[in-house]
Amino acid sequence: LARCIDDAAPHHRAHLHHGISEDGMSQKSEEKYIESQFEYAKSLCANPSQKATVNVARAEYHLSKGRTELAAKYLAQCPSSIMPFADTSARLALPMLGMEEGNSIKANESLANSNMALITFLTDKMKSAKLKNDTVVCTMLGTWLAELHLHERERDGSGKPTYLRQSQRHVPPVSQVLLHQFLSSFVRDMDPKVIVNTLSSHDISAGECAGFSAAAGDINAAVNAALFGEDEKAGALDALRVLNDSAIEKAEPYYYK
Repeated sequence: LARCIDDAAPHHRAHLHHGISEDGMSQKSEEKYIESQFEYAKSLCANPSQKATVNVARAEYHLSKGRTELAAKYLAQCPSSIMPFADTSARLALPMLGMEEGNSIKANESLANSNMALITFLTDKMKSAKLKNDTVVCTMLGTWLAELHLHERERDGSGKPTYLRQSQRHVPPVSQVLLHQFLSSFVRDMDPKVIVNTLSSHDISAGECAGFSAAAGDINAAVNAALFGEDEKAGALDALRVLNDSAIEKAEPYYYK
């Protein structure tokens, strides 16, 4: 492990000049070599605890290089006994608030400019909770993730209502696509009312909230979200779209609204 991350090790000899080290190894090849060393170290592990130790070292290495999203994936694989959830989350979150939290300069620069490392870490933790059918943890993590995705969307200036609207022809910004992917991936694992409350507290249209509620199977919340928007005509159309996409036995009572 020391050889994997020690800049003084032979494969790191001297500084890189135009991406080439003194021993002729390109920077890309050097990174591949280091990754292979981590994989080799993991292959020598005899138990999960040892593998977790390798993941910690791997995460710290990528953090030192400013590759925070990749580091976050390895941090998420570590048990809380080695990398406590609260401490790790704070470490990834606080640089955005101007607090360095003991990271490298490159890591802090990356973390201060985007929530994506924290989003990556929380999403992988949520996937683990999903496998255990733990809807409470999924809803708690999902609420935080929804806020983070919405913050990224607002930072992009992309707060335009497109969720589940087929009429939109433009290509949405990445942050908006990621929000919708997140909502679609975990739509059955979170309390829809909690998530809709989170969405509606931001600049999210009634139609978008209705789309999520409908996908979650909560037709009542979907219809109400659509009908209580500012644009009554658009809301009515959104409500009808939800009902048309739902089973008739569930949708019929709401046609009379």
